[in-house]
Amino acid sequence: MNNWNQVSLQEVCKITRGASPRPIKDWITEDLKGIPWVKISDATASKTRFIKHTSERIKQEGISKSVSVVPGDLIVSNSATPGLPKFMDINACIHDGWLLIREFEGIDKEFLYYLLINDRKYLVSQGTGTVFTNLKTDILKNHIIQLPTINVQKTIASFLSKLDSKIELNQKMNETLEEIVKTLFKSWFIDFDPVRAKAEGRPTGLSKEISDLFPDSFEDSELGEIPEGFKVDSVDNQYDISIGKTPPRKEPQWFSENQQDIPWASIKDMGDTGVYINKTSEFLTNEAIEKFNIRVIPKNNVILSFKLTVGRVSILQKDMCTNEAIAHFVPKDNDLSKVFTYCLLKSIRYESLSSTSSIATAVNSKIIKAMKCIFPSKALLIAFNEFCHPIYKKIETNTNEIETLLSLRDALLPKLISGELKIPDAENFVDEVGI
Repeated sequence: MNNWNQVSLQEVCKITRGASPRPIKDWITEDLKGIPWVKISDATASKTRFIKHTSERIKQEGISKSVSVVPGDLIVSNSATPGLPKFMDINACIHDGWLLIREFEGIDKEFLYYLLINDRKYLVSQGTGTVFTNLKTDILKNHIIQLPTINVQKTIASFLSKLDSKIELNQKMNETLEEIVKTLFKSWFIDFDPVRAKAEGRPTGLSKEISDLFPDSFEDSELGEIPEGFKVDSVDNQYDISIGKTPPRKEPQWFSENQQDIPWASIKDMGDTGVYINKTSEFLTNEAIEKFNIRVIPKNNVILSFKLTVGRVSILQKDMCTNEAIAHFVPKDNDLSKVFTYCLLKSIRYESLSSTSSIATAVNSKIIKAMKCIFPSKALLIAFNEFCHPIYKKIETNTNEIETLLSLRDALLPKLISGELKIPDAENFVDEVGI
């Protein structure tokens, strides 16, 4: 940190707060001419440094009552999930749950992004609020940082950005690969495109070997018309379904941060994993597993969240147990592969199973077990598995590389931001990992 300057953030940039037209429900629109409306959930849903789209829009007239942002702008959340920085990749508006940072003087914008990532825990600890922590504008303005020369800043930011770009490339590749499988699953097992084509005397577009596995007619079922030879069955007839458990929180000896103990997954852990889940924020001791008869689910099986945030689906990359908001699906037939199970559970409209109008509440576990689904013939299951296996193997490989890159970045970030580690030494670390 030789010759690094100590400054407050307000000395090197301008920090302002977003604003919201009120009541906001009167300004939300489904019109595509509306302006993207950035919510905290849009940021937490993004696995990258960027906000590329939003779930909601506001009317054009609401722009003057809010704060506009443009591609390249750096914003930081100040409530709900505070201290999370993101770069804008679209034109949008931000509400007062966001802080906007502009007019940089002597500080590189990308360097500041990584500095905020590094200092986030400290910044959040300075926040206030009884239910949600709020990161007030003055806290960020008065935050003291150590600032190297602009050239050093750019070099550090460039190095960390290359790691993030590799992470984001793998994430994008995984999304593309998953979409290929999702499209195939929908065509074969939801829309029944090959069956309809054969019934109408049209080519299926598939190889003769695969095409011959599909019937050429439909039959009635309790779920409507399905291909002949397919069957409707409840998921608990096809899967051994169990529900996770949580030991008493008032007895903290059952919980651990030791990664040698049993991973214990929560819905939060399933939030941004992609297809696979390979790490958890908490662990349970072996004593807890035995005392409370908590089931450990073997890797390569599928889990589903059915409370609070309903419909998250993940494939276990290692043996895990879960809390009581998550159901486990272990197939009774080996032909019901992890890929088919994952796609099946992702295809279900869980809001139709809920007793309320909101998907973000809960679905009764008995309803989950009794869900009726359509299952194809064994031959088609095998063909689907054979096609998808190498795709999901690549997804798993990419997921492992993402985890390695994330660990490497998180280990190097504080050392680079503090000046403890120089870029040539950091580059040597990367070379040793072989990524």
